[in-house]
Amino acid sequence: MQCGILAEANHSINSHGGYKLTDLALWLGIGISTVHRAGDDVRLLVECLNRHQNLPQLINDAIILAQSPMLEIEALVSYEDRHKASKAKFAWDGDRKIWYKSIRKSLLDDFIQSLDFDVSVV
Repeated sequence: MQCGILAEANHSINSHGGYKLTDLALWLGIGISTVHRAGDDVRLLVECLNRHQNLPQLINDAIILAQSPMLEIEALVSYEDRHKASKAKFAWDGDRKIWYKSIRKSLLDDFIQSLDFDVSVV
């Protein structure tokens, strides 16, 4: 249910699974003079939203995503395949000796389909 604005574009995805505001703005053809200043970032975000073709649907999707509960999942990988978990952005918990990741329940099925290893809900 991720925003489809950049779905067909090849842009960097940040550590939270979303797109950088500057990448989104540049892809939409919006000039950027400054970033990481509160007022400028808000104006940039508003301009990006103004260019979205179906803003009500985008907002509704964002609300549904935000209301979806968070789950913690464990990557079921061998020591030899630990790189797979790392590549899929799982984090190692040395105390529990597991590769884990937090994810919204509504995104879980699609995420699992993208993996080449099994997971379990912790």
